[in-house]
Amino acid sequence: MTTSLRAAMICTLLILLPTSAAVAAERYVPTPITIEQLFDLNRKAVGAFAPGAYRSVEETRSSTGDVWTTETLWSGADFRATIRQGGFTIAFGSYGGQNWTQDDNGLVTRSNAIFQTGDLYASAVRIPTLPSHAVTILGMTQSDPTEIVVGTSPDEAPVQQRYYDSHTFLLARREERDYDGHHQVWEYDDYRAIDGMTIPWAVRYLQDASTVTRQTQLISLERLASTPDLSLPASRSLFSLSSSPLTLSADFQEGGIFLPVVVNGRQIDFELDSGGDIVIDPGAAKELGMTLSGSTRLSFSGDYTVADTRASTLSIGPLAAKNVAMAAIGFDRHPTGHRVRGLLGADFIGSGAMEVSFSKRTITVYAAQPPDLAKQGWLGLPIQVDDGVPTIKATFSGIEGNFVVDLSAYSTILYPHFFNGFGKTVARGAPDTSEVGFSGRTFDLKSITMRSMTLGDWVFRDVPVVVPSAQSAQDADYDGLIGLTTLANFDLIFDLANRTLWLRPVDFK
Repeated sequence: MTTSLRAAMICTLLILLPTSAAVAAERYVPTPITIEQLFDLNRKAVGAFAPGAYRSVEETRSSTGDVWTTETLWSGADFRATIRQGGFTIAFGSYGGQNWTQDDNGLVTRSNAIFQTGDLYASAVRIPTLPSHAVTILGMTQSDPTEIVVGTSPDEAPVQQRYYDSHTFLLARREERDYDGHHQVWEYDDYRAIDGMTIPWAVRYLQDASTVTRQTQLISLERLASTPDLSLPASRSLFSLSSSPLTLSADFQEGGIFLPVVVNGRQIDFELDSGGDIVIDPGAAKELGMTLSGSTRLSFSGDYTVADTRASTLSIGPLAAKNVAMAAIGFDRHPTGHRVRGLLGADFIGSGAMEVSFSKRTITVYAAQPPDLAKQGWLGLPIQVDDGVPTIKATFSGIEGNFVVDLSAYSTILYPHFFNGFGKTVARGAPDTSEVGFSGRTFDLKSITMRSMTLGDWVFRDVPVVVPSAQSAQDADYDGLIGLTTLANFDLIFDLANRTLWLRPVDFK
């Protein structure tokens, strides 16, 4: 599963709002200021850019020597940010209210909720009085300079603490402890007033009381004489599908779908994933002469590292591509008859439309969505495609949530923050042990039977799901995963370009 890996890296570098858990309690003295007064003073201190178009360039350096350069162009609510590192380029933006991302291989996906974790906390402080945003003043620090401390936990998300200078009312730092116990600090410094707005030119990131592990420096910020073109860029397909449909060789097993992929002339087994980056195990990448750069440490039920790498050639059956960007993440599975060392994600699926037929046990790719699907018994459901990851609305026992459609997950999983919403109305279930996440950490999964699950027009009764007992095994952006135990009841057609997932029951006549 590769949900939001690249988004997590971008959020770390730019938005600086990762998933977090409560920070250890500190002793504060009372402050007479209210939350409304604080944020009013903060807004006045920050100000706003004068109307017009702008360009900024910032540079992020890691303690390992990697460098990311980010160019951002904006005018009003429209913007485009382009991040370059070691020959790799990704971009994201918004135009006319339409959010989009473009990955290293040029695939553009549109979404309705780009970088939801960042927006979650930003939205909370914009409307601090909304009860569900849980924004409160915790008090004032006793150190010099004194800082006003705000805690926020929107929609029961993990707590984030913000420290505002009590004299300037500008944000001084954010302090958090993530699900895996890492203490994280972001420090904002060198505030400068430009065109009516006061912003920090330096941001330092520290983890676990270490020295600075990343530092972002604003290099330039200028007002432009004319408005740049901020419209959505053209999407580039990784594979040419001039001859379609094409049926590919695949091995359908209970725990996943596996395909032979030739990378730099050598065949390696990959697992089919619904979205995210194309992933290769870093050991396999090095064996194939591929170099790694842009290493970033992330955590999801344990620590793991993601880096950029590129294959000179990659082919899947008759499909072939050159200079293919991939994410290097530790991945080495051994299902029956295979050694799987990679995942095929959005760049593969998004080259056209892809049918996953559980009834025929075949994978077929099309240049575009086949015609007249509704007349053939297919039902099209809208999906969001955040960072190439498809998500869908599903309702469990009367509560609706947003779930990743995940072909690489065996079980349908409800994350703890979603499952907790059922209170005592659902039995807690019996624990079992399994491995989850790239880190290989083991933890308990509770086996639960939900009374019902609604997916589009279909209602399932007595649905088996699992709930991780570890708080670290969840993502605040989503409520869980729809895995193979549910998806295998359907034949599926993924159409990422039109944000539609087509389903037809496998016993359709």
